[in-house]
Amino acid sequence: MMKVLRWIAASFSMYSKIPVPVKLNDDDIAHAIMFLPLVGAFTGACVYAVRYVLSLLLAPLLVRAVSPVIVVLSVTGGFHVDGYMDTEDALKSYQNQERKLEIMKDPHVGSFAIIGLAVTGLLMMCAFAVIADGALPVMICACGVFAVSRSLAALTSLLLKKARPDGMLAMETEKKSSVFTVVVVVQLIGSLAVMASAHMAVTFIIAAVFAVFTWIYAKKTDREFGGVTGDTAGYFITAGETAALSVLALALLIGQTAGWFQ
Repeated sequence: MMKVLRWIAASFSMYSKIPVPVKLNDDDIAHAIMFLPLVGAFTGACVYAVRYVLSLLLAPLLVRAVSPVIVVLSVTGGFHVDGYMDTEDALKSYQNQERKLEIMKDPHVGSFAIIGLAVTGLLMMCAFAVIADGALPVMICACGVFAVSRSLAALTSLLLKKARPDGMLAMETEKKSSVFTVVVVVQLIGSLAVMASAHMAVTFIIAAVFAVFTWIYAKKTDREFGGVTGDTAGYFITAGETAALSVLALALLIGQTAGWFQ
């Protein structure tokens, strides 16, 4: 039991800004990816709590739309956003696989990364502007997106071919076993179950978007990079969440008059 708690602590230490009051060893770090979904669940809970308080305070819609983005970045430290930006620069370079991998390792930020982040941030805020005005069950499902995205990011990182055999992601997953996959799948199913208990239709929309996005991601990373990396995992989380929340917001707008999501 203590080992599991240390592995969970390692996950929060690596993938969030939450302080961990224990000294971690290499074995703890090697198992951290198993509990990446818990970081997402905690992030979603923070987003929901802030949204609830702001609703009680009758905060303006703009504040409720922007606050989730601020909360996510504050809790995670933007760890995944960094990977998203590196991947965006590489994808938009239109170079060969080897050169794209070099671009992702470059610490400098390119214009395509900035443009991509701006578009993603605006889409997230627009989506939450719609979702924040919805019923609480819808918001619960929206917050569940953060756990689902990290569950699938962990699974793709564990199961798909690595672009760099000696890269950070390869080292993080080198001790992987079927137990890793089972633990992540259990957390994914648990996240979807909680969301479904709040609103089945909304959960179905989110799950469908992620299913399509995961398939596209697997094909794209293999074609563009020869496999997945730590940076592409960050890309998956950021772009996947944006896609799921944007489609959900669009569905809410379309179904508003029909009362589908009341």
